Amino acid sequence: PMNYFDDSNNFVGFDTELAKEVGKILKVEVNFVEINWDTKVMALNTKEIDCVWNGMTITDELKEAMSITDPYLENKQVIICQSGAASVFNSKESLKNASEVLAEAGSAGENVIKQVLGSDLSKYSSVGAQKDTLLEVKSSPTKVAVIDITMAKVITGASSANPDLTYVDVDFP
Repeated sequence: PMNYFDDSNNFVGFDTELAKEVGKILKVEVNFVEINWDTKVMALNTKEIDCVWNGMTITDELKEAMSITDPYLENKQVIICQSGAASVFNSKESLKNASEVLAEAGSAGENVIKQVLGSDLSKYSSVGAQKDTLLEVKSSPTKVAVIDITMAKVITGASSANPDLTYVDVDFP
């Protein structure tokens, strides 16, 4: 819902529209560039990009590395699982019961997983984007993913393209 490609391979979504409107107000041309999320600080420092706009979780480490505006959205992480497994994956600690736990590399979900699983990351697998976790979670009732609730609300449940998946809010930090 925040930023994705339409059928013509153009960026669309809330973040895209908001960036365009801010560009109009500032009288600057807005060009969207998809970057490797793990190297966002380097892309900014080397002037490959002028700003990071979409979906960045503000951390103390990032505050040290770049100037950051006030957030315009509060988000949190949730567990994605098959609908029939929601009662099994209903706590932070339940991640330890999964056969595999997935998250986008460099994401807030990855950070949460590392906090919960601690030094035993043998069950953790990273993927390129949050949406990439869905096929894996669909393939097994013992696989889960940790993604943003904003996205989870749109991509899971009866009225979505993934009616067999649901999300569980377990109050991750």
